[in-house]
Amino acid sequence: MYNNSFLESFFTLNPYGLLSTMDAIHVYTFCIIACIATTLFRSFLYIKVSMNSSSNLHNIMFFKLLQARMSFFHNNPSGE
Repeated sequence: MYNNSFLESFFTLNPYGLLSTMDAIHVYTFCIIACIATTLFRSFLYIKVSMNSSSNLHNIMFFKLLQARMSFFHNNPSGE
């Protein structure tokens, strides 16, 4: 009825063509671990990209502030 030769090469199937309980648990465990690993990787990648971009923005702003003329600070005093 079913052509499960590919699936049977990896798992043991019962007479109805379904996975055994232990094989199903192994598949579900792998899927959960893969989802957790993918989520952690995505989160760490987001943190790394955000830190790099904020550091670059800070460095550019600081460099531009150091290059500003003194008249800018006389015309725009802080605290007013």
